[in-house]
Amino acid sequence: MPDIKGDFFNKKFYLANVFEAPILNTTSTITMKNRCLFSLVWLLVSINSICAEGTWLPRADLPEVVGGQWEYKQTGNLLFTFNDNVEASERSRLMDSTRTYIEACLSMLHETTLSDTVDIMIVRNREDMRKLGLPYSGYTFTNPIIEGLPRKTVLCVGGLRNPLKHEVMHLVSRCKWGPSKNEHLMTW
Repeated sequence: MPDIKGDFFNKKFYLANVFEAPILNTTSTITMKNRCLFSLVWLLVSINSICAEGTWLPRADLPEVVGGQWEYKQTGNLLFTFNDNVEASERSRLMDSTRTYIEACLSMLHETTLSDTVDIMIVRNREDMRKLGLPYSGYTFTNPIIEGLPRKTVLCVGGLRNPLKHEVMHLVSRCKWGPSKNEHLMTW
């Protein structure tokens, strides 16, 4: 047994040996270590997948003028951001709708994938849009550097009658074809 009255290294060495399982032979030690490592990896993967599916994370890089907290969840190249008072069922419905709209728009444009990283932000109502400085129900930002945003963004009102499909079409067409020559005529 090592001298536990010695320096820190000896105390650390002693504790490591005290808590190690009894060793029968080299094969059982390797098997036990492999099982322990496998169990640890499995536990970490399980915790990560549970957290990724149900957890909405706080987002502090957005203006607080609309009230409440912003929360986000990233799925693939889409970063969904909602005000914290939007119900989980509404969030899920709008997230599913967004994916469906993107696929429909890509198909309409004869394109296959949208590889751009996009922020989909949903606010509660038009009053929240006004507080953000936009007198519209929806708006699409596709030039983040000029517009001062971290990435391409669709910002729109939630609810049953929302302009999300319309704004997603702006987003997809601009991501695939670039900005239009005339925004009012939508010509390329």
